[in-house]
Amino acid sequence: MAQNYYWSPSKVSFYPVSMASAYKSAGTLPADIQLVDDSVFQQFGASPAPPGQTRGKDASNLPGWVDAPALAAG
Repeated sequence: MAQNYYWSPSKVSFYPVSMASAYKSAGTLPADIQLVDDSVFQQFGASPAPPGQTRGKDASNLPGWVDAPALAAG
């Protein structure tokens, strides 16, 4: 499988491999990045979250859907 994206559990964000040097030069590439399959990016980075959920990380620090925080009444 192709691996064109890094995943950062600390930032809960994806970073394109092709842009890694630019992020590194800018000092914004997290130290905890790990390569993930493109299918992981497609599911958790390019697709909308299911209703009531948002992108987060699972117990293995991989991307996953988690319950979205409740909106404050106001």
